[in-house]
Amino acid sequence: MVSLDDFTATNGATTLIPGSHLWDDHQEPNRDAMISAIMPAGSVVYFLNTLWHSGGENTSNGRRRSLTVQYCQPWIRPYENFTVATGWEDLDQIPKRLLALMGFSTHEFMGYVDGRSPRAGVEMRKKRLIEWGIKQEEEKKVNAIEKVGYTVEWIKSPEDVEKADVISAIA
Repeated sequence: MVSLDDFTATNGATTLIPGSHLWDDHQEPNRDAMISAIMPAGSVVYFLNTLWHSGGENTSNGRRRSLTVQYCQPWIRPYENFTVATGWEDLDQIPKRLLALMGFSTHEFMGYVDGRSPRAGVEMRKKRLIEWGIKQEEEKKVNAIEKVGYTVEWIKSPEDVEKADVISAIA
């Protein structure tokens, strides 16, 4: 973390619990063990994200700005993957700003889906899924006709395919 402003005890300097990255899952953090990363602007504090840390309380009238440089393993995901969990039919009802916060936007060089915005990626997936579904239904009809040995005009639904299976078993 790079401090852009001085980090002080009154402006909310980041707090850390030294050695907490080595704890097992059962150890509880304690505020008494926290130390503040007090440092002048332009300084850097480096720690693993598994170290217990937090922003301190800013009781001053000033601000405390910083930059964080982070790397996350590709398997690390948010609690809820909104771009996958949100129903396609709901996207037009959600305000654009909220969609951006949910991940349906691009930021500089990040967040693309096949070189397109996430929303275009959703539309592309939706189209592919519909095409796949149509192809699956066509294959079911062809398979039912092959099982029976002749064209059955009344096959129009999955239930009709089941009827064709019964006819095939009887024949």
